Formats: sequence, C-alpha cells, structure tokens
Amino acid sequence: MKKCISIVISILMIAVMAVSSSAYVMSQRYMTVYYGHTAQLCIDKNLTVDDVTFVSSDERIASVDENGLVTSNGVGSCTITCTNNETGESDECEIHVELLWWKLFENIIYFFRNLMR
Repeated sequence: MKKCISIVISILMIAVMAVSSSAYVMSQRYMTVYYGHTAQLCIDKNLTVDDVTFVSSDERIASVDENGLVTSNGVGSCTITCTNNETGESDECEIHVELLWWKLFENIIYFFRNLMR
C-alpha cells in the first residue's frame, strides 16, 4: 500500500512540475471588451512583442494588432491566439465583446430630448 501511494504521489509531482514549468505566453485567459473600445493583451514578461504573433479567430468580432491591442469590431465572442515565434508555444484568450447598455439608453434619451425641442 505504501508503495502504491508513493507511486501515485510521484506521478502527481511529475505532472505538477510539467505544468508549472511550461512558460505561458499571455497572462489573460478571458477578457470582456465593450463595443467600440480597445484593450491591451499582456504577454510574458520575458517576451517582447517582436517575439510573438497575435491572431484573431474572427476579425468581425475583434481584431488584434502586432502589439496585442485588441479592437472590438462587433458584438460576440472570438479567440485571440498568441504564439511564441521562437518556441512555438501558444496561448489563447477568449474575447467577449458586449454593448454598453447604459450608453445605448443615454443615446436614446439624448435623441428624444432633441426631438422634443
């Protein structure tokens, strides 16, 4: 029984070390961006923007430039993939683009106020 427990613990330790030793490329895994706004993705402190490539899964929802600046283009969800050019490691960040509802209501109120004048 002791031998079985020590084997299980050894396997778990190896798995934890393998996961913790792998370098990440981006620090975010999920981000909400409001329609019409931008957000900056953060990469590993040991990397520069010259070391990575950013790609959006759907440019109609959000696009990303070579510096990791995400621009919201439409409401919905997409994935930004960042790849380390040297090692080939990649990370993904799920982007959700939402409307600012209070801004929509503010514009409607402004419209009706001007209509009543």
